[in-house]
Amino acid sequence: MMRVKNADATRRLKVRTRLVVLAGLAALLTPLLTTWSAGPVGAAPTAGQWTLRKGETVNVSNMDINACNADFAFVVVFDANGGQIASPNLGNNSGSLCSDTAPTSVPSAYTNTSGQTETVKLRLFDQTCSRTYDSDGSGDANHATALRKTVSINDGGGGACPFANATSQPPLGQGNFNATVSFTRH
Repeated sequence: MMRVKNADATRRLKVRTRLVVLAGLAALLTPLLTTWSAGPVGAAPTAGQWTLRKGETVNVSNMDINACNADFAFVVVFDANGGQIASPNLGNNSGSLCSDTAPTSVPSAYTNTSGQTETVKLRLFDQTCSRTYDSDGSGDANHATALRKTVSINDGGGGACPFANATSQPPLGQGNFNATVSFTRH
């Protein structure tokens, strides 16, 4: 360790040595700080996609399907490797085409009982157009708008499915499928 004598006859460590010591401390502490997670229940890594930790349950409420197409809504759950492991059906608008349908809310759509963190999204399957649209914008085209835990997803459009493969992001609350997700810990 080098010390230099200041003009006032005091000794201090060189600035360069101090920076090296600080960098070493940062390198030691970074893994500890980045692996610790105190995120909220149902933390969202990206809009429209949420993390479901062991023992957490995803709940879906305030659902409605307002479409002329035959639409089905799901919760889709993926394991840590991205493999789909569950897709509980939330409801559909069959028999109520071209009107607003509030599917029966599923109080507990899915509970993570595995020993790993899982990922959750909402999915709209447009049976009329044979297209799938997810809450994170994935699927056949980006038809979703998500803000925190509120989601709106459009289907492919009526008739000849004019928006089936084009981006069609609705304002929140104005999609063909609208819902709110929440999470509980057991």
